[in-house]
Amino acid sequence: MEILIDAFQYGFFIRAFVVGLALAVVYALLGNFVVLREEIVIGHTIANVVFLGVALSLLFSWNQSWVMVASAILGVFFILYLKKNSRFSQNSVLEMTAQIAIATGIVVLAQLTGYRNITGFLFGNILAISNSDVWLTSAVFLFNMVVLFLIRRPLTQLVINRDLAIAAGNKVERINFIFLVLLALTVAAGIKIIGVVLLGAFLVIPANTAKNLAKSFRQMVGFSVGISLLAVIIGLFFSYLFDTPSGAMIVLILGVILVLTNLFRKII
Repeated sequence: MEILIDAFQYGFFIRAFVVGLALAVVYALLGNFVVLREEIVIGHTIANVVFLGVALSLLFSWNQSWVMVASAILGVFFILYLKKNSRFSQNSVLEMTAQIAIATGIVVLAQLTGYRNITGFLFGNILAISNSDVWLTSAVFLFNMVVLFLIRRPLTQLVINRDLAIAAGNKVERINFIFLVLLALTVAAGIKIIGVVLLGAFLVIPANTAKNLAKSFRQMVGFSVGISLLAVIIGLFFSYLFDTPSGAMIVLILGVILVLTNLFRKII
């Protein structure tokens, strides 16, 4: 217990804790819609696009946070452009965008002189969270909560039945665009603590675990938020204790919760 209390004596852990809890809520909320829309790959795709932004910021010494946000939003426009102006399936568009982005990012990183440690961006690193990241995440959290509250009904209708959503007079394309922007901002804010490689798991595991337990959409939302928060709290403490990447530890805890809840569901 003393070791856990000791963790809060360090500014880096407090920053990671605040950022982690805020992201846990937003990722869980967005994850429910991602899972129900069956767009599991999209988090992975945007994360790869943000990785390209990280590479560019390192090469040109640009402000990292703003470049990550800009690259995420540009990635959304690129995805929507391909979906509208090609014959590719949605999954193909997402996967091709992801691979193009990661390949370009690798090429950009190859131009850097000297050693650059990007492990933290790949797997998460609580030491990398700065005060500016806390402010960025807080802004993303508030923006997401307000916008999700405003579009909750049309977005839910769109997820349940697209045709009924259109018949109800909802502007489907606009709602879809807003949702993707919210997702892009959240992915950009979560790269440093979760990492590019594991971010998709943090988006879909809480929602799928909750879906396995819930009897209604409201329950699914509540369970997913609780599971996400629990995983972040335990994962960050374990990451601090064992000096492991924060994203990997959080996703590992999510995996344990997934297995345990599945076993519990079968017993009852």
